[in-house]
Amino acid sequence: MLLGKNYIETYNEVKSKCVYGNNIKETKITDSYKQLEYGIDNYPHDELINTYICLGNHDMTFLLEESLNIKNLLLDKRHDLIPIGYGNGKIKILDNTFYLHHPISKCNINSLGETVMNSIIIKGHYHQFKVITGITELIIYTPTLSSVPTKAIKYNNLTYPSIIDAEFNLENGIIKDAYLQHFLIIDNNLIRVGEVIVPKLNLYQKKKTK
Repeated sequence: MLLGKNYIETYNEVKSKCVYGNNIKETKITDSYKQLEYGIDNYPHDELINTYICLGNHDMTFLLEESLNIKNLLLDKRHDLIPIGYGNGKIKILDNTFYLHHPISKCNINSLGETVMNSIIIKGHYHQFKVITGITELIIYTPTLSSVPTKAIKYNNLTYPSIIDAEFNLENGIIKDAYLQHFLIIDNNLIRVGEVIVPKLNLYQKKKTK
């Protein structure tokens, strides 16, 4: 999700073997450390873009089962890939707060862990693009960057990686509306498959008085 021109947030999960029902996806790299190293080294780099990463349940599996801490690997290898936590994270942009959440049931991380109002909540894990507008918050469920056959949208009866292009307009430093476009990635091309327009967001945050 591109925030302005200098922030991008994405959910990436990696594991040497992914099993979904009867479907098994194998990879050419079976060594866990080498796989993580390959993913970090080959993630696209742009000097003008920082990638803020909320680590999820598969990422935690590396830590619990193989003592491989993806957070530390990211910090050591890439200054532009910024892990903000396992399961939950928070990004402040001007007077706006973005909460990132990816459930990790093994660690009982199944919610944000705090009451959230006047914010935008971005949720991973569910592999399905969905938008819910509350009274004072906007909840965005992100699609998956993988092609595993889950709830991801199909194109010609096949599943493809997909992304959201999100545009937010500000008024006096506060996000007032949002325009989200959903794209599939097919043969290195972006195929637009839907959009959501969210007008008149009420994200006003009262300033504390002394």
